[in-house]
Amino acid sequence: MKKKQVVPKEKLRSQVKRLANFIMARVPGEPSKSQGAIDTAIRIIEAGLAPEVKIGDVVRLKSGGAEMTVSGLFPGGLVEVLWMGGYDKQIFGQRVPSIALYVLEKKKTQIQIDEGFKTKMK
Repeated sequence: MKKKQVVPKEKLRSQVKRLANFIMARVPGEPSKSQGAIDTAIRIIEAGLAPEVKIGDVVRLKSGGAEMTVSGLFPGGLVEVLWMGGYDKQIFGQRVPSIALYVLEKKKTQIQIDEGFKTKMK
């Protein structure tokens, strides 16, 4: 059986401190939340993996499902999407993380986004 390698605490502290200093020096606007260096790094990496979406883009969840239209953008990478479904073609809406989406087409409005639809979503 192989012996586990243990990294000394001082070395770990040194690496976390180096990461924190790098983020503060090289990432504009950071730190923007009260969180540790590792959680900040994870948030920055996830934001970089998320597709750039704009209101009106047609998207689909990476896990599959209906085509949806982006109707709103929110802090933390959340995107409001609308889609039509059911036998009576009702408008449904939900907020999902942008990292869970991929963009099918840019700015092709599939569902007309207006105050009427937003009222139905509430």
